[in-house]
Amino acid sequence: MKKILLFIGLFFVGFLSACTTEVDIPFIEEVDEVFEVTYDGLQRKYYVYVPSGVKENAPMLFMLHGYGGTINQFVESTDLKEMAERDKVILVYPEGTPAIGLNHWNAFLRYEEVDDIGFITFLRNSLVEEYQADEDMVFIGGHSNGGFMAYTLACETNDLFKAYMSISGLMSGETWETCDVDNETNIFQFHGTSDQIVPIDGSMTDLFGWGGAPRVEEMLEVWIDNLENPTVITESINTNLSKTTTISSSDYKVVYIEAEDYGHMWADDGDLFDEENDYSDISELLWGYMMSFIEN
Repeated sequence: MKKILLFIGLFFVGFLSACTTEVDIPFIEEVDEVFEVTYDGLQRKYYVYVPSGVKENAPMLFMLHGYGGTINQFVESTDLKEMAERDKVILVYPEGTPAIGLNHWNAFLRYEEVDDIGFITFLRNSLVEEYQADEDMVFIGGHSNGGFMAYTLACETNDLFKAYMSISGLMSGETWETCDVDNETNIFQFHGTSDQIVPIDGSMTDLFGWGGAPRVEEMLEVWIDNLENPTVITESINTNLSKTTTISSSDYKVVYIEAEDYGHMWADDGDLFDEENDYSDISELLWGYMMSFIEN
């Protein structure tokens, strides 16, 4: 009887010990490569960067280039790989399809009928599974036309990404007219007051379906109005950069950064901040917003 009790005791000690032992989570293989996939009858390209030492459940960031952009151009101009390596974030850069000879994202535009909502949804779900990323920590950001696409995705696939981040992009006319979201949504918007390509006042041309949304602050109100018990924090990052953060009681955040006298392009190091550190200034702002969710 004593032997039986001793055996049972040892079994439970071993069992509890096994339960409290930290499980070794496997590493994900490093990747730095452009891939191709067929979606909806079209051959599509996308780039993946998996930093060294990444384990399962890593965050993932999708980045969408502007009109006429390419994977190579956008990877180089955003220069996110070093920050991704530091913070162990998987990067994905899809490439749009040609319209009038230049790559674009169909943010409810009038170029052609390519299904970019379906493509990005497919790619997001496939790559989260393939690289075993954190389902709840997948972000998307875009520049110009890529920012337009981020807003279209926020309207049409509202629970697909943790946050939707736009640099110098607004909502297209149809996205503005048809968006019907009443969920709290994390939104980041950067815009320069001297942007002549996508004007801050919403006076963009209606040609091909681009224009139609109002000025930036009014456009953001549709997202701010969905926040529960919001608190507004305004601050000056420096003499040329102002930041307004509207945060809900459940920590959803709509952030708007306005750059005085700045134009449309992705800001290089030193364009917005006096202190230079080899990182793109806009990339730092976008990255800081994203990391505010990951580090909490």
